[in-house]
Amino acid sequence: MLISVLLLCALGACGVGSQQHAVEIPSDDLPSVLEEPSGSPSSSATAPTPSTGASALTSSKIYLVDDKTKTLVAVDRPRSQTVTITSLVKSLLNGPTEAESAAGLTTAINTSPTLNKITLDGPLATVDFSASFGEIRGTGEVLATAQVVMTVVSYPGTNAVRFSLDGTPTSVPLVSGVLSSGPLTYSDYASLLVKASPSRSLSLAPALPTASSPAASP
Repeated sequence: MLISVLLLCALGACGVGSQQHAVEIPSDDLPSVLEEPSGSPSSSATAPTPSTGASALTSSKIYLVDDKTKTLVAVDRPRSQTVTITSLVKSLLNGPTEAESAAGLTTAINTSPTLNKITLDGPLATVDFSASFGEIRGTGEVLATAQVVMTVVSYPGTNAVRFSLDGTPTSVPLVSGVLSSGPLTYSDYASLLVKASPSRSLSLAPALPTASSPAASP
């Protein structure tokens, strides 16, 4: 009897199935504004958004104008001046520091406009200035618009800009001079970027070169 029981137990068997499931996460389709460090894989679930990205900032950039070439140069600003998208644009309106002015940088935003507010709708930022922003004329109008657009899209989670003056939507010039009501993006003004000269202040961060820029001399 004992042998029979042992044989029956030996004939019994059980199995455990296993399954592996890989999920592919597509890369972001946002335009590349400035090279910023990517988060670690474990932090991908908490990537910065327009409403929560401020805590992830260590610094951001504003765009000033090279007074000689009339092109844009990206300049670092500390987190204390860029913790929100509003403080970032206010830092832009403050213009260059004394050191940056000595390095040949200026701003085309020369009519002392007031920043009324910035409204975020996903990645789109609507920037509302006082009417004096619309008083900028000539090539300065293109450069001033480019300064704002490039600065705003450098903020994490934002990739497009619209303008309004005292609450009224307005059109602004593209590089070609054609007026546009937006949304405006990095690519609309990328041709105005220039690589910063090594002789400039160390506080100046180089911007991306334009596709048509000649190769630097050895």
